Amino acid sequence: MKNSKFLSFLGTLSKKELVAFEQYLLFFHRKEKIALLVFSYLKPFYPKFNTPAIAFEFAYQEIFGSPLPVEPKGGKNKAKKLLNALSDLFLFLKEFLIIQKVKKYPLEKELLWSGVLLDRRKVRAFETHYPKLKKKVNSSPVDVPGYLDKLAASYIPNYLLLEDNSARSIASLLTFIDDLDCFYTSTRLKMACEIATQKNVLALNLPMDSAFQAVSLVGVLSPNLKKSNPLIAIYMELFLLIVNKQHESFKKVESLLRANTDRIENREQHIIVIHLLNYAAAQIRLGHPEGWSMVHRLNEYGIKRKLFIEGGSMSPVQFTNIINAACKTRSFRWAQNFVKTYAPYLGEDIRENNIALGQAQIAFEQGFYKKTMSVLKKNPGGDLFYELRARSLTLRSICELRQEVVEIQKYCFAFEQYIFRNKKRNTEAIASVLNFIKMLKIVIFRKKDKERIINEIKTLKPIQFEDWLLRQVEVYYAAAPSRMKGKLRGKSGNQLKT
Repeated sequence: MKNSKFLSFLGTLSKKELVAFEQYLLFFHRKEKIALLVFSYLKPFYPKFNTPAIAFEFAYQEIFGSPLPVEPKGGKNKAKKLLNALSDLFLFLKEFLIIQKVKKYPLEKELLWSGVLLDRRKVRAFETHYPKLKKKVNSSPVDVPGYLDKLAASYIPNYLLLEDNSARSIASLLTFIDDLDCFYTSTRLKMACEIATQKNVLALNLPMDSAFQAVSLVGVLSPNLKKSNPLIAIYMELFLLIVNKQHESFKKVESLLRANTDRIENREQHIIVIHLLNYAAAQIRLGHPEGWSMVHRLNEYGIKRKLFIEGGSMSPVQFTNIINAACKTRSFRWAQNFVKTYAPYLGEDIRENNIALGQAQIAFEQGFYKKTMSVLKKNPGGDLFYELRARSLTLRSICELRQEVVEIQKYCFAFEQYIFRNKKRNTEAIASVLNFIKMLKIVIFRKKDKERIINEIKTLKPIQFEDWLLRQVEVYYAAAPSRMKGKLRGKSGNQLKT
């Protein structure tokens, strides 16, 4: 039963939606006694449904009070009772989710109602309703689906049959063409940005002719249309930014976004911000430290607009990345406030770990290395990717505290053994940490000449903490040879000085 469509969809509901769905069942389907009985049995297992209690035969006996008959014919018929109930529940849930979507997006309801009025030839009622619909469409913040709503609103009077065809005036048709151009152009540009991004990430040799045609189309739009649709200008500049990588386009997009923040839907702003963050991250990888201030600035904007919160929660990766960028720009007080304010948006099962990581990261970047280790020691630990981040912070803290080389070596060995015991698959994250440990051991033992090791760190990919490793090269290779020899033999009392 765990593979049923009903359970797979039921598990996606929020707690609030689950309560609303139960009320919906009791109000609209109260006569469906078997379906209600099955739902009552399954509800306590929400949201995971991975318990043996929902095994078909066990659930059947618990729900209906008798075992599933073993007779082939009788068994088939009896089993059908439970299967039919699950099928009915899925249909009821499907209806409920459609109704919820219409409630959430009132414009969809108004568009559907316009179609109903015309289907039933209620022309006068439509003529009263339609101006209100157009006003709502035109005054709403825009995203690409919003352009589709505008197009649909224009389509209804111009292409659905009316009793009085004179209602399709020249002005109405011209508006329809404008709405069609806006939807077409914005969609093509948005898709062009996605294609260009994937082309860069995957190093694909894809033709971009269709995308450039979309850029050319922008020039055909009337000045008033372009002025009233900043989203089109933003996606045009975004496309040029992704293809040509010109910083001027980055500044134009950021400026247009901030100037039109109340005119563009949050979900569309989120997509735009992600494109800008990708560009800023690329600048960091190219060795341009100003990329960190760009990232932090965009994070501040995204937090203010609640762009990074989806369904009432924030992803742990986003949470960690925001803290990291704030630390890189020395915005420590801001980072601390962020941890306190946004930790509640993390899932309960990962909250404690991510709070510890955030606090440890802030302490480390401030130079409080003992505090970093203390914060992490208090936390009970977590999954592999938590441990990768936490142990990397601890290892770097040990190095910064200039502990004995032998102690650093022991921690490196223990860290590697942990990874090899726990990794289930090879990923870039795991490879980058292993390469980091490998190069750190070479640095602390000075196994190669300085220029050679610097070149290896810069060329080895993937690798974490490249800049930090390069700083450690300067520290360890600046040490006096005699003192370093003492450290290599593990003598106590000879702390590495810089």
